[in-house]
Amino acid sequence: NLFIQTLELKPSPKSYLTLLSILDEVRANTNSYNMLWWQLNVCEAMVLNPSPSTECREANLKYFLDTYTDIKSFSHRLQFDEFLLIQTLSKDFELKIDLNITDTQLEVENQTDVDLRDKIVAIYTLSESAGGRAKNTIETLYPGVSVKLNSDKECTEKLRYLSRSADYFLFVWKSSKHQAFYCIKDHLGRAPEYVSGKGTSSILSALKTLVVG
Repeated sequence: NLFIQTLELKPSPKSYLTLLSILDEVRANTNSYNMLWWQLNVCEAMVLNPSPSTECREANLKYFLDTYTDIKSFSHRLQFDEFLLIQTLSKDFELKIDLNITDTQLEVENQTDVDLRDKIVAIYTLSESAGGRAKNTIETLYPGVSVKLNSDKECTEKLRYLSRSADYFLFVWKSSKHQAFYCIKDHLGRAPEYVSGKGTSSILSALKTLVVG
């Protein structure tokens, strides 16, 4: 979260590289499957925010390559949603992945007992790029689901209607407006599911918690 917030403040190349070196030390010392979502969040933040210099872009690529090497060591544990995110990030960094993934791991129907066919999943976020990535991933992961995005800053009719019609509502509170939150809560009839971060992996994790428990 500190890294993401720093990127939004448009740091100098020196500050950017310093923070990235700290994150890289954490990555190297805590490499495990349990840290995968953390790693994916960091890498996606690099993609969604502009790098302040060529040197920073090269450092980002090196960080992702090191992360990808970490992931290969536990690729046999990957689930389909995790594979989709890694695949998307690899395209962002213009890399071809060669993970050792079995056919069973790639079978959508084996990933979850939850059937979201004909369900509506609403996502409120002011980050359109992260929302769009999450929408594509969720619709691939759960065939038949309809994902609706909203970024209205006030209580519009569109937002009210979406709140009333959604089966599941994910609220990216770190990228939101107070007026929108109260609008959603009032017309949804309950509090939405809070998403801890702004990226795709945080949104997917929140949805999994909501529908699987």
